[in-house]
Formats: sequence, structure tokens, C-alpha cells
Amino acid sequence: MSQEQPKNPLHGVTLAQIVTTLSEHYGWEELGKQVVIRCFTHEPSVASSLKFLRRTPWAREKVESFYLWHLRDLRRQARAFAGSSPPQAEEGASDQDSPSSPPPRSDQSGVTSPSGTDTVAKAL
Repeated sequence: MSQEQPKNPLHGVTLAQIVTTLSEHYGWEELGKQVVIRCFTHEPSVASSLKFLRRTPWAREKVESFYLWHLRDLRRQARAFAGSSPPQAEEGASDQDSPSSPPPRSDQSGVTSPSGTDTVAKAL
């Protein structure tokens, strides 16, 4: 009954892997700002978050959606970084053209949710 799902980025990825990846990349504080769920803001841990997310479908959907956005953002950053040209010593070259600075991260660009809209805080 198991079918291959080559176009599904969540296929084969456990919820534990998702939570661990996001918490390591963003940290609990930033993750709690990006995905406004109490399990990420009040005494967060992987174990307590998994327990809550497994019992709460709407919260799990928010985390999975943010994880998919995170993957797309990483791909965009990799393409932007790979597409930049090597530094050349030309006259009048500005510092902004230098590939030595990485592209802005999603948490610095003002994006607050995968859909690009402000996140609505929900009290649990």
C-alpha cells in the first residue's frame, strides 16, 4: 500500500525531523514568532511539541506548511548565492554587488509566514 511520492517533499520526513530541523535552524524563540503556537513559546522542547502537534491537526498543518516554506526559502537562497558572479576588481564596483555577503535570510526580510501575510496570534 505504500506508494512512491516523488513530488511530495514531506514524504518520508517524520514530524520529529521537521520540528528538530526548524528548531535547530531558527531556534525556539524565532520559531515561536514564525509559527505562533504555545508549544514553541512556553518551555519548548521537541518532545512536548511532538506530543501537542500529533494531537492537534491544525497546529501540525501550520508547522508542515512553515517547513515547506523553509525548504523553498533554502532553495531560493542557494540559487541566489550560486547565481552571483565571483568578485572582480573593477572600478566603481559597489559593495552591494559583492557575493561575499549572503542573501538576506527570511527572518530578516520581513516575511512572517509561509503565505507572506502576518501571522495571527492564537492563545492556547
